[in-house]
Amino acid sequence: MTAGVKLHRIKVLVVDECAVARHGLLGILRTQGDMDPVGEAADGVQVLNQAERLRPTIMLMDAKLADTNDGECIRRIKERMPEVKILCLTVHSREIEPAISAGADAHLNKDGERRELLETLRRLAIRD
Repeated sequence: MTAGVKLHRIKVLVVDECAVARHGLLGILRTQGDMDPVGEAADGVQVLNQAERLRPTIMLMDAKLADTNDGECIRRIKERMPEVKILCLTVHSREIEPAISAGADAHLNKDGERRELLETLRRLAIRD
């Protein structure tokens, strides 16, 4: 490592209605030396409370949940914390448009590769 370079851990809040999905994603994140899974949420109310309390770098969010009330949850997060990046995961491509329109920064298919997920999280963390 270069002297004087400070590495910042990527704080990730995992958001999914499905406990098994949340725990699986948290397990993946815990294996990464540069990522810190700071919390989890299962619904829109928990998302807002957790995001404000934990101030994650990135929210890893189920697109179906993100679409609740036509993306209102994402809009509210982006209004209160514009620096937080939101990566939506989706099963069906039709679920992603409301989330992107509301301000999500990126999206991936849930059946994608672990490598792609981690690369996308890292790329989002360094974007201005």
